[in-house]
Amino acid sequence: MRWVPNFSPASHRNSNAQVWVRFWDLGLEFWETQTLFEIASGIGIPIKVDNYTLERRYGLFARILIDIDLTIDPPLDLVVERESGEALVLHVEYEKLPSLCTNCGNLGHVVSGCNSVKRSKENNVSEVERRG
Repeated sequence: MRWVPNFSPASHRNSNAQVWVRFWDLGLEFWETQTLFEIASGIGIPIKVDNYTLERRYGLFARILIDIDLTIDPPLDLVVERESGEALVLHVEYEKLPSLCTNCGNLGHVVSGCNSVKRSKENNVSEVERRG
């Protein structure tokens, strides 16, 4: 996002979040940063590989921080193709995936907690009271 004069945070829509993602049952031959970034790009924009993953301390899953557009449902599985042409299906787990409000399009709440909905209801009540 670029700077603009008179920016108003209230009018800005943020549907992207940086989320730690775990790739389960991924062979160690895929644990190089560039390879993990290529796999992660199937979900969003890769940002960082977890240090434990880089050091191969914990071999059950690879963990990558990815910037994800949550207006699109993130996949639960990814298909990775080996050099031999064999396809490998990876299970994907998201850590602390934030909520996306389908009303205002912002992260961090759902429609029932949306201030836009609350303001709209208050305005409707005020209008009825004025007419009444």
